[in-house]
Amino acid sequence: MADIQATIIMETIITVECGTMEDSQGMVTMEFECTGAGNRGGGCGAILLVEQADIFPTYRSALGETETFNTFECSECGVYTDIKDLLPFVPEPRKRPED
Repeated sequence: MADIQATIIMETIITVECGTMEDSQGMVTMEFECTGAGNRGGGCGAILLVEQADIFPTYRSALGETETFNTFECSECGVYTDIKDLLPFVPEPRKRPED
């Protein structure tokens, strides 16, 4: 497991030390905190090992501009957390579950 410094852009900019792991098929697992950032907050604070397959792109449009976010769902509380421009892979598009 290699340690890397990663900047997570949420409601404020914070720097966290993040561990990444890669399995034999090249799938990446990263450690993130459930904060609910970008999704009205409400995260439970759980530190989660999030697999590459569990991260999906979401979008927000305003004033004719679209922002893309990488999002995961907390396995403990179900809240979504957005992570912007930090992943060493491009998440596969999939339909975000309806709220």
